[in-house]
Parts: sequence; structure tokens; C-alpha cells
Amino acid sequence: KRLLEKAKFWDGFKKSLFKTPIQEKYAKDFYQEAHSYLKQAEEHGYPLAIRLVGLSYINGWGFAVDQDKGFQLVVDSIEREGSWDRATQIFTELGLNKSEFFSSIMSMRKAKR
Repeated sequence: KRLLEKAKFWDGFKKSLFKTPIQEKYAKDFYQEAHSYLKQAEEHGYPLAIRLVGLSYINGWGFAVDQDKGFQLVVDSIEREGSWDRATQIFTELGLNKSEFFSSIMSMRKAKR
């Protein structure tokens, strides 16, 4: 999670006047390192890792934006954890507490049933 934060920090320079190629390289390197750790954790079934990969797809953190894939990963992490009773809290923690995100994720949950 910390590596993602560092990557997002460097990625933030894309929109600034101070953008340089080295900052883009730092962002790319931190995203790659973060995703390699998250992939390992995901393979071991850690729900938070799955959620963070989902958020990476939703927000384009080191991946091309793919909201469907991202939402599916978030739904899978909640299913794996069995925490639908905390879904609203989880969505808020992830910054997905917007109605369009919530309705997309809930429709994916219904489709899985």
C-alpha cells in the first residue's frame, strides 16, 4: 500500500508544470514494485491486496483504466472475505462511495449469484 502511495505521489507530477521524465520513471517503477507485491499477496488470498489491485484498475494506477475488471476484483475481495455486511464501510475506505460505483459493484454481485 505504501508503494502505491509513493507511485501516486510521483504520478501526480504528470499534471504539474514541474513534470520531468525522471518523475514518470519513479512512478512507473513504484507501480511495478507495488503490483509485484500485491500479486504475490493476491495469490495467497489476501482480500486487501485484491482490493488494491482492483482500485489500481479503477483509477489507472500503473494499469490502463478498466473499471469493469477493477469492480470485479473489489467484489471478489469482499466475497472472499465474506464482508458484505461491511460493504458500505469498505466502499467509503476505498473512495468508492459514489452512487455510480456502488450501483455497479452491487449489480456485479447480483450477477454472480
